[in-house]
Amino acid sequence: MPYQVCEKCGRIYKLKEGESPAKKCECGESLNYVQNFDMHVMDDFDPFDEFITCPDCGKENPKTLDNCESCGKPLNKTNFTEKSKLQQERKINFQLIIVCIIIFLIVIIIGILLRSNPIYK
Repeated sequence: MPYQVCEKCGRIYKLKEGESPAKKCECGESLNYVQNFDMHVMDDFDPFDEFITCPDCGKENPKTLDNCESCGKPLNKTNFTEKSKLQQERKINFQLIIVCIIIFLIVIIIGILLRSNPIYK
């Protein structure tokens, strides 16, 4: 299956049978033709990290753009970065709470076992 890959934003276009390749990506950069995408693996490309969703119209835009391709409104990249940092902090806090609960339960179980043991009475 043939594909076209943008070198700038990493967008991937899957070509249908008989479809002629496009010359430019939506971001304006040239596209590279790739016959088999399995052979063309971009190690540092994370498709979930390369796009920003416009808060106004919801269209996915390459991170390299400052304004939305669809509605033209500015993409607030710092807002997205702050949200991802906040989500990461919440995840770490949640994991810390789970670890504390597990440790607390282990201490209680050990206490119960020691109290029920006749040697320590």
